Amino acid sequence: MSKMMLGEILIRKGLISRDHLRTALDIQTTGDEEKGVRVGELIGKIIVKMGCIEPMELVRVLCEQKGNVDFLYSGQYLVEPRTTTWMSKSFAIEHSLMPLVSLSDDFMLVASIKALSEEELKDIGSLIGRKVDFFEVKDDAFIENIEKCYDLLTKRGLSGIRIGEVLVRDNYVSEEDMKLAIELSQKTQRMVGKILIETGKVNELDFFKMLSLQRRIAVVSSHDILNMLDKSLAKKLSKAFCIHNYLIPYLMEDDTVYIVTSEPSLNPDELMAAFNCKHVHMDLATYTDITTILRAIFLDVDENNAEVSDNEEYSDFLEDIPITEEIDSQGIESIEYLTRKFQKITNALLLTAIKKDASDIHIECFETDVFIRYRVDGTLYDDEHIKINKTNVSGVVNVLKICSDLNIAERRLPQGGRFRRRTGGKVYDFRLQTQPTLYGENIVIRLLKHSGSIIGLNKIGFLPDVLVQYERLIKNPSGLILITGPTGSGKTTTLYSTLAQLSRDVRKKILTIEDPIEYSISRIQQSQTKKEIGFGFPQAIRAFLREDPDIMLIGEIRDQETALESLRASQTGHLVFATLHVNNSVETIRRLIDLDMMPGSISSELIAVISQRLAKRNCQYCKVKHKPEKELVDTFYPDGVPDSVEFYKGYGCEKCEFMGHKGRMPVFEFWCVDAVSKKLIMANASFDELYENALENGLMPMLKDALIKVEDGLISLEEIPNVIPYFQIANWRGM
Repeated sequence: MSKMMLGEILIRKGLISRDHLRTALDIQTTGDEEKGVRVGELIGKIIVKMGCIEPMELVRVLCEQKGNVDFLYSGQYLVEPRTTTWMSKSFAIEHSLMPLVSLSDDFMLVASIKALSEEELKDIGSLIGRKVDFFEVKDDAFIENIEKCYDLLTKRGLSGIRIGEVLVRDNYVSEEDMKLAIELSQKTQRMVGKILIETGKVNELDFFKMLSLQRRIAVVSSHDILNMLDKSLAKKLSKAFCIHNYLIPYLMEDDTVYIVTSEPSLNPDELMAAFNCKHVHMDLATYTDITTILRAIFLDVDENNAEVSDNEEYSDFLEDIPITEEIDSQGIESIEYLTRKFQKITNALLLTAIKKDASDIHIECFETDVFIRYRVDGTLYDDEHIKINKTNVSGVVNVLKICSDLNIAERRLPQGGRFRRRTGGKVYDFRLQTQPTLYGENIVIRLLKHSGSIIGLNKIGFLPDVLVQYERLIKNPSGLILITGPTGSGKTTTLYSTLAQLSRDVRKKILTIEDPIEYSISRIQQSQTKKEIGFGFPQAIRAFLREDPDIMLIGEIRDQETALESLRASQTGHLVFATLHVNNSVETIRRLIDLDMMPGSISSELIAVISQRLAKRNCQYCKVKHKPEKELVDTFYPDGVPDSVEFYKGYGCEKCEFMGHKGRMPVFEFWCVDAVSKKLIMANASFDELYENALENGLMPMLKDALIKVEDGLISLEEIPNVIPYFQIANWRGM
């Protein structure tokens, strides 16, 4: 077992402190006669002998460490059933040994009521054909407990622990609830897990997480399967068979059929005969996900490739589509009814947002009205054409929930999901969030364009001298570069432009971990976080280091663990890009320190910080010279406006739908962390000290960058207070 890994798990669980681990590692190196520890003894045993934890606590952590849920409690002992097949009952009683857990296929831990010498352990190991180590326990009824353990496992069988036993053992359900579920299962011939989930005794995700560990089968989502789904293959089985068995064949490769199911206790021989193949590969999915895939197959609702027609007219049916009943279940008939009745109005909503190049759609319910608003270039605008009202909003909301694999019967709690559509050769991801309110469920849909060209770094909006400096910095072999700003400030676009330029050097290996992946970039290995299976930013970074990358992108530093792994990655010779939510570049240091990063590590690895916001770009077709209000001019030009400066503003035309602006562009604050700044960071200097030094040594304030773009006619002066924090404007000294 891995010493540090086990120690870190014990620390995270609060079972030991880091000082305990250091002491144990020292004892492992030197031994300790007083504690009965020999040099090189297992670190877990040493921690037990130090009195920090009980033996069975450690055994459970060892099982969890290797992802094993196949263990039972027999009295005070935690036993992995298969270990009792390695040591017979008579042998265990004769030598006073209780099998506990396997550390590998040829190494097991046992409990003993006496200390065993190395010679005795070798003799026992030679007799059973495996290496053995032990815990010494005090138990006056030890032999009796050995007999009870073997009798229990003989009675229930040694094929493996049942999922019901796992759920009861780990306190997901009570013994009484499990007993009632088993009785109901025997009466109705329905699966115990399905009964527990439907009666609310166990959460569906918790159930399938434990079932995955118990069966050692991966859990996949409907989104994963729909991306690979071969409908013609799935339809080789009858609809009734698939629904009854919660089973879907989705892919055939060579002599293997790939299936996904919620009920893994099926006979693969039937499937091999049905598909004339030699192997069956099984994945696990929740009942909800299986229902979603079944809907896509048998109701022809292809949720990943459904097209939104550019030519279809919607005006004939948008005015009056009343909903006459509430749908309280996700039965297939109800889903078909909802999809048929409200799909067109939903498609019209999505298509309008795409045509407007909106970033968000908002459906907001009030006492008598429903408002649809689109966020275009950062500002919300009401929809004047699509008329969703109080009589049909529930139907539209339910269709959006169905598209996003959400529970349409749940209206009390917020829910989040996603779906994908294609139109005009472009693929869009839609991220849905529901929010219960006083007058109904409000919906926010975020649009992410999956396909499209990446903006070149030289066109993204950097001032020429800043661009030269930034392009030089991103050629560093290692270090940390951070892009900061609020959500929706264009951080990802800046990073994608950077990576696209770096990817031109085919000698570099570039890896990203993102949530979500917004664009696909050629020659870059991009990965998506999957929180439901414990694959987040820190886990990805640790995995990346084994792939020998040159450059890494971390989607967002949200917590202490991600910050630590990002710094470690840069320390081990990698160029790391990441985003962080702070107001300006220099505040990044305080944020990292708040995440428990050491000033020394920050100063050694941080090479640049870019803070940015997005400002509305003047429409180039209708911008005209403009005279802003005097108060505004005096704020930004305290010493007067230079004679050469003229202000522009868009006044609206058909090209910009009479909004006066078309698209957005970033305004930047660029901080190259020089040697003096590094010394100040290491000395834990205040924000004011750092900021003053940065200004003296070339920091480009965001407000200065914005004013240069105002003077170039790219944005209006009135736009600056909308994007730049007030304190930066209040402290502006006309630099």
